[in-house]
Amino acid sequence: MDKAAGMSIRKMWNYCIFQSSRYRGMKYIIVLGALSAASVSYINSFLYAGILDLLLAKQYSAAKGQILILV
Repeated sequence: MDKAAGMSIRKMWNYCIFQSSRYRGMKYIIVLGALSAASVSYINSFLYAGILDLLLAKQYSAAKGQILILV
């Protein structure tokens, strides 16, 4: 069984901070990494909604630009 599977979030946070105590900015990198990973699905949803709005408004060239940004 994996050791991390039974850890609470607090214990895992303390473990990560203890392991990275030599690196000053590691706390911020861990938090920013988690936030950016969580925001990917929201960003994709907003881009899809924008593409659908442009397609419904028959603005196909603008929709192509949004698709390129998404890709």
